[in-house]
Amino acid sequence: MAVDHQRKVVKHAVGNDGASSFTVVGDGGIVLGYYVVPDDGEKWLQHAMKEIVARHGAVLNNDLKTVVSRGNLPKVIYVDKLCCGGTEGSRADAVRYFYGMLKKLDVFHLIQRVGREIKCNFI
Repeated sequence: MAVDHQRKVVKHAVGNDGASSFTVVGDGGIVLGYYVVPDDGEKWLQHAMKEIVARHGAVLNNDLKTVVSRGNLPKVIYVDKLCCGGTEGSRADAVRYFYGMLKKLDVFHLIQRVGREIKCNFI
């Protein structure tokens, strides 16, 4: 499973009320959920992710990070941001899990981050 935020795309369709979209994708690129949200803040994700987790038959603890019962919920979720806690060595359980799944940065966003750090001059 993977999640991704998109900015600007929604604004063209619905105006200023929806400034961002949040997409949840399953195996094989199947879209499990597409949500229009005002921004990419985590509070808007809660409703969407609770719905996705429930569809997989999982039950979350009150912290929304760990599961009581996994059901068919995948063990790993690939995210576009907030994967690592922001500082080296900060992969504590509080930031390590996202709605019962281990967070990992998706490859596209990893390549973007590496590309920002590499400075090349082409002749």
